[in-house]
Amino acid sequence: MSKIELTKKLIATLPKPENKGYVLADSWYSCKDIYNASEKAGYSYIGSLKTNRIIFSQDNEKLGIKLYKFAALLNIAYL
Repeated sequence: MSKIELTKKLIATLPKPENKGYVLADSWYSCKDIYNASEKAGYSYIGSLKTNRIIFSQDNEKLGIKLYKFAALLNIAYL
């Protein structure tokens, strides 16, 4: 069993948060499976990403952009 599969099982055993709960992880665990497992268990996911990763919008999973290029487009005034 992979570390991702073990982590998904661990997240599934967590009690439902009474208010708001979070799963916090490093970039090794930042993937769609862990994100989805966290959301399914009632938790929001917070994780870091490596800058060379490609991210996709929910509307179009075929067109991606490198994270560092996306970050360059952000306006600091809106953060």
